[in-house]
Amino acid sequence: MEQEKRFYIPSNNANELTSIANAKMIEESEELKKAIDDIKNSIIAELNDDVKSIVLRGSLAYGGFIKKISDLDLVVFLNKHTADGESILEKIAGVASSKYSHLFQMVDISGVDFEDVCQNEKNTRLYLNLKLTGKTLYGADFISKLPPCICNPELLKKLYRQTVGDSAETLKMIDTAENIFYMGKQKGCDFLCVWFMRNIIRGFAVPIFLKKNIFSMHLTTCCYELSLLFPQYKELIEKIWHSERYPIHNWNELSLFCRKALELFEEVCNASWNGELQ
Repeated sequence: MEQEKRFYIPSNNANELTSIANAKMIEESEELKKAIDDIKNSIIAELNDDVKSIVLRGSLAYGGFIKKISDLDLVVFLNKHTADGESILEKIAGVASSKYSHLFQMVDISGVDFEDVCQNEKNTRLYLNLKLTGKTLYGADFISKLPPCICNPELLKKLYRQTVGDSAETLKMIDTAENIFYMGKQKGCDFLCVWFMRNIIRGFAVPIFLKKNIFSMHLTTCCYELSLLFPQYKELIEKIWHSERYPIHNWNELSLFCRKALELFEEVCNASWNGELQ
């Protein structure tokens, strides 16, 4: 963990977090460029005029991508967000995940409504990802239309509440050993492990900002910084980081460990904000 490159989100003179998106990794890899163009063209061919914009977000958009470990994350802004449109995107994502498994752990394609990203608290992380790492690949520039990202108490509380809420929902599925249908395929224990750990790790941004006034959405960076702040929990934090990459395959073991991870998250958040996060 300590050896990997770390990524931080800078802020400007107005105290706004600013984007770290760049196209360097894609420009330097013909293999990545061809894969992204192929998937982008499939989306446009299937949905035609329903596509307003296609945005790349996450590790590949800012340079933290690791081959076969990182996902390819695409967000599609649609004229009308329908179940049929979502089904088409899931089918494309499923095909692309198999076709490009030598590059990406998974291809994730989300169809979204602009207003929902701006207004729904459950989309706080998506908003942050788009605003701070997003790069428009096709169509209108929706990133510039998103509100400025000022890392204030209100935003941190939204991120905290989404992390706790999403963790609780995922734990329900884990406790019932419930496979889910996601991006065109059945997903089980290992997928929910990765999903849960990523959710918790991105929530680590809350105590890190409160304690150090720095912000990151990069998984390894978040774990590294939190382990410096709370060295007494370093072993547990490293296990959370490791489980995101090499997931747990036993439902009971996963359930117990997820509860430990969630307890850690709530403890470090409340320790950083005197128990006033609710």
